[in-house]
Order: sequence, then C-alpha cells, then structure tokens
Amino acid sequence: MADLAIEQRLLTLDDLLALDDVTRVEIITGEIVPMTAAGVTHGLIGGNIYHPLRLYLEQHGSSALSVEGRSQSWKRNTR
Repeated sequence: MADLAIEQRLLTLDDLLALDDVTRVEIITGEIVPMTAAGVTHGLIGGNIYHPLRLYLEQHGSSALSVEGRSQSWKRNTR
C-alpha cells in the first residue's frame, strides 16, 4: 500500500476570520479547535464578579466600568 502524504500547515488569524460567524473555534498552536460552550460554572463565576462590581458602581454614582480599554455602560434606574 502506498504511503499518502498529508500536508499540514499552521493556520493564521486570517484563516480563522474566514470561517463563518456561527462556528465557535479557536486556534491553538496553529490548529483550529472547536470551542465548548460556557457552562453553569462559568455563568456562576461571571455573576459573582459582575454583581459586586455593579453594586459598587451604583453606590458611587458611576454607570461605566473600563477594563483594559474596554468599557461597559449601564443605564441608571430612575424609579
């Protein structure tokens, strides 16, 4: 039986961006790997981080939080 040569090449960010927006993947050491969905634990951790930050912002009259150049703004309740 003849040996079949399989060409492998490392993928780039451009290769990843060329994929459709529905497919959740990431590049790990040049290979496209499917990403798993965030689970319950992820949601709990995120909520545990979000809630105290939100309370702090409300108590100090702020409606925005900036982290590493990204910002998140909330509309204040005016009830």
